[in-house]
Amino acid sequence: MIRINIKKASGDNSLIMAVSKFESAVTAVIDGKEYNVKSIMSSVAINAADNLELVISGPDEKQAAETIKLAPALHIYEKFGIQEIKLDDYEYERGDIAFEKMLKAER
Repeated sequence: MIRINIKKASGDNSLIMAVSKFESAVTAVIDGKEYNVKSIMSSVAINAADNLELVISGPDEKQAAETIKLAPALHIYEKFGIQEIKLDDYEYERGDIAFEKMLKAER
């Protein structure tokens, strides 16, 4: 089991998107109440909170925790048009995500 605290931006729903790819259970503790982050019913309470304590448990909890920590940064990248690209045959052991931004040439 891993516990992390995150601060999220108002209106940032990247946390819910980030946890959907993992098998591990992710629970948000808000004012002493526990919410399943993967549940659509919990999204209102989670989106309203600025600071979250998350409890992650399951087979891929370490990778889930790292991805969740990066979720606010990923939200900023997407806001500026930088898109995540799929990695099929990636040559680096530590990297599991890549981005690109298409730029228009000035004439």
